[in-house]
Amino acid sequence: MFKWAVPVISTAMLFLHLPLAIPQASSDWTKRYGSPAAERYVVRDGIVMTVFYSEEGRTCKAEIRPVKPQPPSGFEEVLDEIVPVGARGFKVSSFIIKTGGLNAIAYTDYQRVRISVASTGDGTANGATTGNIVSATIEWLGIRCKLPEQKHRE
Repeated sequence: MFKWAVPVISTAMLFLHLPLAIPQASSDWTKRYGSPAAERYVVRDGIVMTVFYSEEGRTCKAEIRPVKPQPPSGFEEVLDEIVPVGARGFKVSSFIIKTGGLNAIAYTDYQRVRISVASTGDGTANGATTGNIVSATIEWLGIRCKLPEQKHRE
C-alpha cells in the first residue's frame, strides 16, 4: 500500500541535504578576487562593449561589438559617445588594411587613443569606412591593461 512512499521520501530527503547554489553578486566577486580586469556593458540594443582596466582601475581598452553588422553612420554616434572627439586629442594618422575579400580594418591614431574599426565592404572611400561595422576597438595610449593579453603599444 505504501510502496511508493519510501522512494519518494528518500528522494525528498536527499534534495533537502544538497547545498543550494546561491547566485553571486558583483560585490561578492570583487571581495573574493579584487577589482575586475574587464566589464561588459550593453551600449545600445544589439551593441555590447567590453571595457578593460589597468592595475590602477583606469580604462585602457574598449571593444565594441554589434550583434549584427551596423552602418557606419549610426556606429560613429556610439564611438563619439564612448570617446568624444575632443577627448581623443589631435588626429595623428589613419590608414586602412584590407583583410581579404571585401573586409577591411581602418585605424585612426589620435594624440590619446587609437581607434580601429573592422568592416565588411570595400572600406576605402576617401579613407573612411564604407562597409558595415562588425567591431571596433579603442585603445587609450600609455595605459597598460591589467590582463597580459590586453597589453598594447604605448
